[in-house]
This record gives sequence, structure tokens and C-alpha cells, in this order.
Amino acid sequence: MDKSTIADIMRRFSISKASAINDNMVHKDIALLNAGPYSRPTHVTLNLSTKCNYNCPICSINKAKKLFPKYHNNMISKETVERMHSFFDYSQSVSFMGLLGEPLLNPDFFNIVDYFRKNTTASLAVSTNGLLLTKENRDNFISSSFENLTFSLHAASEHVYEKLQAGKFKRTVDNLKSLIQERNSKKQIYPKLSVVHAINWWNIHELPIFMDLMKEAAPDSVYIYHYHDYQGIKDNISLKNGDAQLANQLINSAYDYAKKIGIHEIISPQDPPVITAQVKKTDVIFNDKISCDLPWRGLQMRGCITHADSHYVGCCNVFNIFRLNYKEFKEPFRNVWHHPVLKYIRETLRDETSNPLCRYCKSPERAYLKATDNKKNNDRKAMALAEFYNAFNARFGDVSQFDSKGLTALKEDPADIRLE
Repeated sequence: MDKSTIADIMRRFSISKASAINDNMVHKDIALLNAGPYSRPTHVTLNLSTKCNYNCPICSINKAKKLFPKYHNNMISKETVERMHSFFDYSQSVSFMGLLGEPLLNPDFFNIVDYFRKNTTASLAVSTNGLLLTKENRDNFISSSFENLTFSLHAASEHVYEKLQAGKFKRTVDNLKSLIQERNSKKQIYPKLSVVHAINWWNIHELPIFMDLMKEAAPDSVYIYHYHDYQGIKDNISLKNGDAQLANQLINSAYDYAKKIGIHEIISPQDPPVITAQVKKTDVIFNDKISCDLPWRGLQMRGCITHADSHYVGCCNVFNIFRLNYKEFKEPFRNVWHHPVLKYIRETLRDETSNPLCRYCKSPERAYLKATDNKKNNDRKAMALAEFYNAFNARFGDVSQFDSKGLTALKEDPADIRLE
């Protein structure tokens, strides 16, 4: 064994040990509800691109381009990620979610993957439309042991794919099949391949064809769900609108067919996601039994299209706390992680009065509105956010006083986030 190999093993051992120590500290911080934790985040979401190579009619990116003529195609570089290493160095999982963009469009994608491979113990995940899974990129995914790759595939035919995703159906499906075949031929287990499929009135009739396609492609898992807010198209194709009995018959029949052809075990949820009669629960019930550790574990860096070189930063996907310009921000990570707003969230997480935002998040009202009317959900969330800042400002003064170069506190959800 040469010196460089030994040095690499020692370096990996040191990283692993430091990550384990941080994880132990996270548990202690959570148990004590420590507002200023000694630990750093373990679960990271990092948007790599707000640019997309598709123009899916069902995606809010179409509305965003109309509403925001100065649409910023932000792509963080490897050099910036390296400079911000204290944001990520103890991460156990990193998800390069697309949100309003395709991650593989970032020219530094695999350089950033290499950075996380060499400097953290994190498992990596990405969601992609699959068009850019060229032979070279497939080889890179396999050779880097990239853990989880998710395909968005909402059709089983060229015609429906064009209507829903406006992309290249055959090439995308061929890329999916090729990646699985090449991984298997090299006797590798990574990446694990998942396919997500949102059922609606345009594609529900071809669900059996989709099951045949999944049988042929043989991904590791398939996730089938209802997509409720098709904001980019005129026709209301959500299954909540129309004949629920017919929709349920078609879903049940497709699940029966999946069992018949032997792929039911890879499908999630295991029970058919049928449409059920939903009871409105408009009263907000604070449920302290719902455990949340994201203010200590989570770091969300979501795509921002209204400002250059920026992310929306928070600890979860409900509360976008800051807009961070990653080229301007040069302060220690502590100034983000121990920002008064984040400390206040941790302090009041279980306080029904002081933290109406977390209260709403834990309520049955939010679960109902997210499943039935996302606009009302956003309006209700805006009310809770305003109440949260009223309580914060009454105690600490206006939140803007804590702004610094490159870091701006958001008093309301950004307009481009409310599109989702």
C-alpha cells in the first residue's frame, strides 16, 4: 500500500470520526432544545441550477419566466462550494434537488460531487429529467458510487410525454434503461434508480403501459402520487377534479396489473393511492407529538431566480429564512446557523403561542390544504409567517437590523417560491 493510499484512508477515517462526533452533538442539542447549537447540519439540500432544458407545461417554471423577465440562471461553482465548506462539512446526506432547474446543467456538477466525496461522508441524491444522462455522465454516476438518482417520468407514451413534459421521451427512457443496464453489467449497486410518476387525467389511462415500461426498465423503485397544482396549463387535469370513482377504478386496476407482471414490490406506496373523501379541518390544532429536528439537522439552499448568485436558505422547505448571495457572503457559517431568527425557531419550536408558523406546519389544516388547494395553503402560510415575525419583532426589534452583506432576512415567502 503506497503512502498516498494510506494518507487517503487516514483522511477518510478522520472525516468519518468528526461526522460521528457532530451527530452525537446534534442529538444532545435536540434533547436540550439548544437554541445556539454546537453541532452543524447533517441533512443538506443544495440547488445547483435554476436553468432547465425542458419546458414542462405542468411546471411552475413557465409561470416564473412570464412573471420575472429578469430570470437568473444561477449555478453555484465548485470553488464557491469549497469556500463555503463549513456549511456542508458534517453533512450525512446531500440532495441536489432541481426545484426550478435541472441540476445536470451545472457544468461543475461532477466536480461538486467529487468535492463531497472527498470531504464528507454524505450520501448523495439528485432528481433529474434524465435527458442529459449521456454515456459519459452515466459512467461518472457509476464510478463515483453516487447513491440515489430519481427520474421524473410522468408519461408512458411520446404523445402524453410531449403534453406533460415537452421533452424527448425516447431518449429519456433509453437513458434510464442504459444506466440500469450499465450499472448492473459492472456489478455495481449504485446509483439506486427511482422513477416518480404523477398521475392525472392525461396519463391515468396509460398506467398499465407505464407498468409495462417499468417492468422492462427495471428501476429499483417507483413512486406513484397525485400532483395537485398544474399551474402551467389551462385544463384542470388534477384527479381531485372529475370522476373520483373512475379514477380509483383505473388506479386499482393498474396496481392489480403490477402484481400480475411481478413489479408490485418496487412500487410505493404499496397500497393504491386512491382518492378518498377528505374532511375539512380548518381549525389549527397544535400537535406537540409531531417531532421535528430540522432546525438542528436541516439546511435547505433552494433555487432563487429573482437575484443573481443567490439561494433561499432555511432549515426546512416550509420556512425560507434568508436570501444568501453566495458570492458576497464571506462571514463564518456560525452567523447563519446562530442567526437570531433560527435561534428563535429552536427556542419556540414547541411553543403554541410564540411560533405560529411551526404550529401551522404541524396542523391538519396544512395537510388538508396542501392536498387540495395549494393557493390557500400559501395564503394561510403567509398569515402564519406574518404572525411569527410580529412575535419576533416585538421581542428583538425589526429583523432587518440583523442583515449583513450577502445575507438578508426574508419577512415573507419570496414570489418565486410561492409559485411552487
